[in-house]
Amino acid sequence: RDAAIFLTRKLRHNSLKEISRQFQMEKYSSVNSIIERTKKQMLKDRNLKRRMDRVANMVNKSQEQTLIHTNLSSLREKLEN
Repeated sequence: RDAAIFLTRKLRHNSLKEISRQFQMEKYSSVNSIIERTKKQMLKDRNLKRRMDRVANMVNKSQEQTLIHTNLSSLREKLEN
């Protein structure tokens, strides 16, 4: 859960309040505590940082592929009409 919260903030730049709502947490300050704690853990644990970076890169690549596919589909439709 901590990793998901951290990555949500990093990749989507959602507000703390929005993230707390998404994860059904009462206080958005708890979200901030989780993010800061995760950052500190990543500084101490290179393997954790490497895994988090790998997941973030996978999500970014997936989003890029989705965008490319969407743009190609839209272009194809325009060319057919």
